[in-house]
Amino acid sequence: MRQNLLICTLLAGMVSPGCHIPETVVLATRPPTPVEAKYRIEKGKKIFAFVDDSRNIAPSGRIKNRMATSLNKQLTDNNVAASTVPHERLTNLMLSTPDFNNLSVSEIGRKLGADVIICVKLEKFSLKDEPVATLWNPRFETSVKVVDNRGGRLWPDGEYNYSVEPVELPSQDRNDPNFAEELTNMLADKMADRIAKLFYNHKKPFEEEAMEPAKPYSGKQP
Repeated sequence: MRQNLLICTLLAGMVSPGCHIPETVVLATRPPTPVEAKYRIEKGKKIFAFVDDSRNIAPSGRIKNRMATSLNKQLTDNNVAASTVPHERLTNLMLSTPDFNNLSVSEIGRKLGADVIICVKLEKFSLKDEPVATLWNPRFETSVKVVDNRGGRLWPDGEYNYSVEPVELPSQDRNDPNFAEELTNMLADKMADRIAKLFYNHKKPFEEEAMEPAKPYSGKQP
């Protein structure tokens, strides 16, 4: 607060009456906006982040490991989870269980020793509008639900998943096929961050809030 006051005082001395203070300066002095958790998971639980790409939306399976790992760290760091299930354990279970595809998410979580499962469904993933184009327009959409290891649905109520706010990166014209992996990692990390923040109170920088689309996101996916 004192820092913001000091900045404003300095600006007042630098700007003559009638002059317009640039919007970027105003944004820099605005405090972050408190954001309430969408759902609070009961304390002391072991959480399993299950990233579902059964429709092969993403270009590589590595995105599931990256998202799960990022989610696990953020959930633990912010005291949402007492502990988490490493993604590698899911891989080992898949290899050692012949009927794995017949298991429900809750059964998978129970076999991995989890109390609560955060199910992340990949909905849409794109890096370009046209495969041969050099213009990159990265966008990523997911939906989420939370269940317990007995099959009970914890959040959200009803039959729909919660639609996470899409992640979009600035368009770039770049003729570099290796750029795809870098963008994929950035989308995965940003999406994992948004999903984790559904479950704990946090603060959003004002500049991020100002950049959001005016139309509210529905928050529902079948």
